[in-house]
Amino acid sequence: MNHIRTINYVAPLVFLFALPWLAQSPYAHHLLIMSGIAIVLGVSNRLILVSGAWFMGHAAFYAIGAYGLVLLRTKLGVSFWLALPAIGFVAAVVALGLGYATSRVRGIPFCIISVAFVEVVRLTIIKIDFLGGHRALKCGPPDPIFGITFSSKIHYYYLILFIAAASIFLLHLIEKSRVGSILKTIAENESLAESLGINTVRYRVVTLAICAFFGGIAGGFYAPYVAVTGPTSFTLVTSTVILFYIVVGGFSSIWGPVVGALFLNFLPEVLPSRASTQNILYAATVLAALFFLPNGIIGLPKTISTRFFSRTSRVKDNEQSHA
Repeated sequence: MNHIRTINYVAPLVFLFALPWLAQSPYAHHLLIMSGIAIVLGVSNRLILVSGAWFMGHAAFYAIGAYGLVLLRTKLGVSFWLALPAIGFVAAVVALGLGYATSRVRGIPFCIISVAFVEVVRLTIIKIDFLGGHRALKCGPPDPIFGITFSSKIHYYYLILFIAAASIFLLHLIEKSRVGSILKTIAENESLAESLGINTVRYRVVTLAICAFFGGIAGGFYAPYVAVTGPTSFTLVTSTVILFYIVVGGFSSIWGPVVGALFLNFLPEVLPSRASTQNILYAATVLAALFFLPNGIIGLPKTISTRFFSRTSRVKDNEQSHA
């Protein structure tokens, strides 16, 4: 059993390491890299949802990470490898402030505040010349490390692969720990959780900060990868798409956002190239997934097996009744 379990973990890792060499197209590498960013954003936003709070402001932390890294590198000359974790902590500190300011807000009002938070960050970027305003900011590639110069998309692929794997691993540990159990208890019945002595405000705020950290890391990676960062990349639409990764992929497991991010990032590649037609079919596919797959794509095998076995049992019951 241990050998089988080891193979189950090692085989996907070997495949992921070999993937950029199997698909040698630079455009395919770009899709994989953007999917990696989407995975980090999706799995980190999901942990907030686990606590029972519908948060639509993740694009704001994404923006803080991207712009913060550009400013640290261009204005202060900080190395990319120091700026990346630093900007993650900056995003976490901002999240702590937001979390405590809205600590007693629940439900739809909290969701609306998170939407407004995205617009506040975006408009702040636009209105302050120091942050570039409407202009896009340039960002150079990461500093060379271990002889890697980031002159190829493959270098970026392996970096985002490491970031995504670390994000999934750490967030999975949190969810499976006592903290994760407490968050699920808060989501199910917050009053009961408080009656048990759980400081629900503290857990919600810290959860928001943890998720903001990973959102900031994703933004910090995005800025040097695209080389030019503008405010149009961090709108409410971005936050909505991040939620689509979670809902379409499946909320019940941390692998749901992973599947959802890959599906929605590669979906346009199989749709007609005409923009208007593509947008309509993309939206229709997302809506179909929401309506017909309540447990997301990751729950599809279970849904099919459940329906198959229930249908088989009904057929057997009918045969027995006619016998």
